[in-house]
Amino acid sequence: MISKFVEHPNDVGESYFTHFSKACSFGFKMLKLSFICFSHAILPWTFEKKASGEIIDMAEEMEERRELSECED
Repeated sequence: MISKFVEHPNDVGESYFTHFSKACSFGFKMLKLSFICFSHAILPWTFEKKASGEIIDMAEEMEERRELSECED
């Protein structure tokens, strides 16, 4: 059972706690962005590019992390 907790983090070159921390960070950013998106839906002149810009930044960071883990293999 414990191997289930470390299998994926090890596959991407991270410890469980490093992976946990980063995944939580992305999750909290997504929660914040959902609020921004709903605010924009109600008030279209607010946050016109905020969510899309941060999503692009997160995607780039995830891709960099993926590439880094592939280089370490």
